[in-house]
Formats: sequence, structure tokens, C-alpha cells
Amino acid sequence: MTANNIEGLVGVSLGQIKEMLGINTIVGDPIHTPSGDTILPISRVGVGFVAGGSELRMDQEADREHALNSSSMPFGGGSGGGVSITPIAFLVVGAQGVKVVPLDNQTHLIDKVIDTAPAIIDKMSSMFGSSSASNASSGSATSGSSSTSMQNMQNSSMQSGSSDPSLQ
Repeated sequence: MTANNIEGLVGVSLGQIKEMLGINTIVGDPIHTPSGDTILPISRVGVGFVAGGSELRMDQEADREHALNSSSMPFGGGSGGGVSITPIAFLVVGAQGVKVVPLDNQTHLIDKVIDTAPAIIDKMSSMFGSSSASNASSGSATSGSSSTSMQNMQNSSMQSGSSDPSLQ
């Protein structure tokens, strides 16, 4: 089996896949809205590829005749590939900033943590600020006061009417 036969199969197949894929496959063409926002579709791309080949053996009479006409055995081979493109999110760029809008309905923990972190930090600092002032006046801290502070924080977040269900 000559290397040229396999190289030809692989070269043609990968060339076709390369033509199909590009940066515009993963990050799609921008969509401009009348409000001035720009929306970029983001996709997940999966590629699979396989190639194989074999030299075929002939009977003795055909083998002698073929040997006169060619220096190699007959070659049989094939290749195949597949591409999977799955849209996963939109990147929205506008006057309000940049926002990622995921297309699946799963909870995105990192996004949720980033969105709620400032409110949690404010609650914690106000809780520790008020508990340190009361601890300074009483002279000691007990485990009961910290659990009471946690309950107060939970109650105040439920009363604040926050639109974020993770804070309630």
C-alpha cells in the first residue's frame, strides 16, 4: 500500500471539512437590531473523522498480469467524517453592556454567583457590621448570636422583595 493513496483520502476529506468550518461556524455572523444592539450566536462544533485502506490480493494469474502493468497491488480504501453544530448561546452587546444569553434551561451556577455576589457581600458586611457593634457593647460573641444573625439575614432578604429567587 502506498502512502500516496492514504494521503489522498485524508487530504481530500480534511480539505472538505476545513472548507465547512471556520470562525464563523463557532461565532456566527453578527445580527444588528433596530435598537442598536448586536447579537452574536455562539455554537459548539464537534468533528469526527476516520480513514482506512488496504491492498487487495489477487489470484496468481491475475497477480502476474498485474505485476507487468503496475509495481503495486490494487488499493481499496475509504474515508468519512461528520460535523455536529449545536447552538449554545447568544452574546448580546448593547448600551447596557455585554450579556451572555444561554439557550439551554439549565441553571448556570457561575453566572448566578456573579450576579448575586454583590448583594450577598452587602448583606454579609451589614450583618457583620451590626454584629461587631453589638459584640463590642456586650463584650463577647456566642454561637447563638451568629445563628440569629443568619436568620435575620434570611428574613431581611425575603422581606426586601428581591426579584432574584436565589436571594430569597
